[in-house]
Amino acid sequence: MIKLKCAGCKKAEGITVVCSMFGATSFALCDKCLREGREDYRNMVNYISGAGHWPQDINDIYQAEVRRQLKLHGVPEEVFKFEVERAIAEEQAFISELCAGKVDLADVMEGEF
Repeated sequence: MIKLKCAGCKKAEGITVVCSMFGATSFALCDKCLREGREDYRNMVNYISGAGHWPQDINDIYQAEVRRQLKLHGVPEEVFKFEVERAIAEEQAFISELCAGKVDLADVMEGEF
């Protein structure tokens, strides 16, 4: 049996698997983090970076939820913005390498990239 840890605080007790409001993914939360409505921070960065730049490309509803999540995670908005921009740059670099034939798609599918 797989032992899950909370995506919010890393506890291993009282775990529930939940779906995210930031894309089609799920993750584990302990009872406390579930009551708070926490999201997996890394997933939130990835989801927002796929939608655009923070905050100018993100609608008001998601901006409000991201800011609520940042408070729960104790992450300053400037750090989140930096991480979103870094994720965008990494994705653009990957796509450039893929288009230039520097990355074999078979390796990506096998998880070797």
